[in-house]
Amino acid sequence: MTYESHIQGTRNIVIQEVTESTITVSVDGELLDIQKKLDALLALLEKQQARSFQAAEKIYNIGSITQANFDLVLGRMGGETGLPDELAQHLATVDQTWVQSLRQELLRRGVSVGSKPPDIFQYYGGLIETFLQKMGTPPGQERTLRRLSFMAEAYQSTLRYLCYIQLAQLFQRIEKPSSPAILEFIQMEEGQHDSFDFLSLLLLLTEMLSRQASFMPEINDFVAELTDTGSNLHGSALFLEMHRRRLLDQAISEDDNLDRLLDEYLTGLVFWLRKLAFIAHYRLVSIKDINLSYRLGTPKNFVHLYGELHGMYAEAYSEGEEYRAHSIKDDFTYSQSVLLFKGST
Repeated sequence: MTYESHIQGTRNIVIQEVTESTITVSVDGELLDIQKKLDALLALLEKQQARSFQAAEKIYNIGSITQANFDLVLGRMGGETGLPDELAQHLATVDQTWVQSLRQELLRRGVSVGSKPPDIFQYYGGLIETFLQKMGTPPGQERTLRRLSFMAEAYQSTLRYLCYIQLAQLFQRIEKPSSPAILEFIQMEEGQHDSFDFLSLLLLLTEMLSRQASFMPEINDFVAELTDTGSNLHGSALFLEMHRRRLLDQAISEDDNLDRLLDEYLTGLVFWLRKLAFIAHYRLVSIKDINLSYRLGTPKNFVHLYGELHGMYAEAYSEGEEYRAHSIKDDFTYSQSVLLFKGST
């Protein structure tokens, strides 16, 4: 397969093929083989005075590629990526078996959870839970592209959630982020979230935080497995991402192959979600309001009215139930803020 350049101007560097040891690069139309190493690619970019290159139709800025996401970028050059064989041999179905599979993983991790889908989905938080709930609706259970879109967005939402957690920690430690990938995220315009590369950003952020204590250290282990190119997690990510991109490009049709793809995508997604079950030990909380409780000669107590961010919470408070309150002596956060806690709130 030959990739045409989408880079404007001269010094067009486009990766055309990747083997076990080499990368074939088109430099302004001329093919050149270099070693399959990040240093070799960066040296070529520096020699050509190029600030970006293209791989699999996507353009990368030179500063947004590190050893953390280099293998991922090359892995996307593989064209049609299949579901890992081990998973393909045990496909999930459209019934509730996959939901109970998530429940079993939560129980294995010491989370006390009910058997109904809403009880299970709420442990993945509002951002992810929304699409899991949509998968259980009548339109979400039909064997159509709409079902595939719900699954694809559930996958994308997990990446967004993890990136937000890592970014929040990073912003507490640095005043002005200098990474091109972070700047691209910050400067992203409305409507660009659908195509943003959250997977690559997650790898970069985790690398930047790896030498310091992390609020959610489980992400480090998750990313370590994710970057292992021989792991089922790595293969699943490439599979889930590739078909989500094809869906956005309207490159998937409702033909006889869709049934198989739906089962494969569900299988990969459930495997991915089971690996992410550690997020059930953390809870997102929305601060509705803060009141000051104080009398002359007594300590200042700031009463925080809050609720957890998940579907069950939203349903309860739509019926008029009051928010929970937590009083903190001499300290407060901000109204309308969203906080992440470890453990039960």
